[in-house]
Amino acid sequence: MLRKLMKYEFKATKRLMLPAIIVLLLISIFNGVFFGVIEPHISENNIFINLFGGVGMTAYILGIIGIFILSALLGIFRFYKSDLSNEGYLTHTLPITVAKEILSKIIISTFWIIVTGIVVLFSIFVVVMVSGSLNITDIDWASFKEVINAVFTKEGGLVFMGLIYFVIIMILGCSSKILNVYASMAIGFSAKKNKILCSFGAYMVLSLILTVITTIVGMIFSNPLTSMMNSLNNTAAFHLLFIGIILYILILNAVYFFITKYMMENRLNLE
Repeated sequence: MLRKLMKYEFKATKRLMLPAIIVLLLISIFNGVFFGVIEPHISENNIFINLFGGVGMTAYILGIIGIFILSALLGIFRFYKSDLSNEGYLTHTLPITVAKEILSKIIISTFWIIVTGIVVLFSIFVVVMVSGSLNITDIDWASFKEVINAVFTKEGGLVFMGLIYFVIIMILGCSSKILNVYASMAIGFSAKKNKILCSFGAYMVLSLILTVITTIVGMIFSNPLTSMMNSLNNTAAFHLLFIGIILYILILNAVYFFITKYMMENRLNLE
């Protein structure tokens, strides 16, 4: 059932995300062609060309900002529409568990945020390559190959593991931020009036509680953890640090998930 929910959620969100991605890539190609092919052959004092280039670059920057905002807000809007608005009456009569409903939303939302980041990086690469700012033939592939080989050696294993840890932390971090909003909305929409305002208030309270708890835990365990880290070798300390960060984010995800699940199962007050 979770797979079916994810498939449905993906179809509902790709109608907006795929066109946005295509538009951003087209704008990046336009800017690459403009700055690499058109602009070099035209006088720098041509006001129309300068204006044209400025508009293109502005559109590209706004496109990057816009697609990030879209990918973040789309998951929130889908959660509101499917589970907290009038449509929720239908959603909650389906033979699905609340847990699977939340998981489908969070997985697809996180997926689109990660894809958006990859697309933005690729669009920058497109602008650089199409404009001629970087030529593939100018790349020292031999040195590049040596760096890659070094990463996969025993000595470079920490670099490779660091990249894996970084990807895991990014994925879990994105899901944690979204689940934080979901939990806040689930709390806020249990109120009879001013649901949006209550959701914002719940978000502030949850953030405050998290800050207080993190500060207290940090004060209590900072010295023991420092002593432990100092007693370990560099490799063990490296792994312990990143594993600790991952466990911390996992705990946040679990807390936000169960708050959302509990409120939707027991306290939900649909519009």
